[in-house]
Amino acid sequence: MTPNQVSEELATPNTSKIRAWLFGNLVWLFGILDRSSAAIVDGSLSLGDFGQLAMISCFWLGWLSLKPKTKSKDTAIAKTEFAQILLQSTRKLTKRESTN
Repeated sequence: MTPNQVSEELATPNTSKIRAWLFGNLVWLFGILDRSSAAIVDGSLSLGDFGQLAMISCFWLGWLSLKPKTKSKDTAIAKTEFAQILLQSTRKLTKRESTN
């Protein structure tokens, strides 16, 4: 086994942690946007809506603090993958809006 193969095997668990963390960020952001849009559609921000938004935001901040420690190479890969995911989802949303 070459040194490159060993370093790739060691980086794999860290990369999967980063991917799971990034996916979690997308899920939390979706939840915040969902609750915000529900409050806007209702026309008023009730105490229950405000409580849900506050709770979801606190949980998301907690999730952000759980970011796995990364090496510089893993960080660059994760940032690139996250940017690609955001770009793809933005393209899908713009396609849906243009068809409607």
